[in-house]
Amino acid sequence: MATVAETFPVAPERVFGVLDDPRSLAYFVVGSRNIRRFDPRWPDTGTTVHHTVGIGPFAIRDTTEVVEVHRPTRLVLDTRLRPLGAFSVTFSITAGTEGSTLTVEEHPVRGLVALPGVRRVVDAALVWRNRWMTHRVGRLVDRRERQREMARRDG
Repeated sequence: MATVAETFPVAPERVFGVLDDPRSLAYFVVGSRNIRRFDPRWPDTGTTVHHTVGIGPFAIRDTTEVVEVHRPTRLVLDTRLRPLGAFSVTFSITAGTEGSTLTVEEHPVRGLVALPGVRRVVDAALVWRNRWMTHRVGRLVDRRERQREMARRDG
């Protein structure tokens, strides 16, 4: 299992606000090319996002489904990447004295990516990818906080 964490100087609601916006997935999910469409009730349990992921000429069109949601502290996704397999991704947000810590746990659950020999390589790649992903979530949180501050000053 690939687990990474990063702390942001904001309340959990602010961090979850990035996860709450399906359009932001195209930015913070490393490897994502675009979000083709999404359920307007996202991230309610059972809702989906239709995404395209890939590098260069290699693209896979598939879906991600919300398995569990507890706003603003937990979001569990079933992310499909067929024909390669599927992943379980858990975003946990905890409040602390420094702000909020976002922990991302991801692991292959089905398909080729879940085979024992392949899984070790996949887990190593996921750690790298998810470090970038939490960094990008932080950039979105920071951008939104600056926009709120500007709106507050202008308002």
